[in-house]
Amino acid sequence: MIETPETKPQAWRERPAERQPAWPDKAALDGVHARLRELPPLVKGYLRAGCRIGDGAFVDRQFDTTDVFIYLPMKDMDPRYMSRFGSGT
Repeated sequence: MIETPETKPQAWRERPAERQPAWPDKAALDGVHARLRELPPLVKGYLRAGCRIGDGAFVDRQFDTTDVFIYLPMKDMDPRYMSRFGSGT
């Protein structure tokens, strides 16, 4: 993949957040945080390895799944995982 200013992780962080809900109810916010802590192990593993997860998702009703873009730049991979996936050299 060729990196451009638009595809670098820093450029992703500079995008303004859209569709951010207001959270006037602290209990509702705490509920969201609790659900985030229950992310599937696969997603947690991706994050620990250094993956970036795109904003937005596609709901695939035919297969009853939700698809998201996951990107792992090898240069950003956590060294603990490099031995599992290979050094890339």
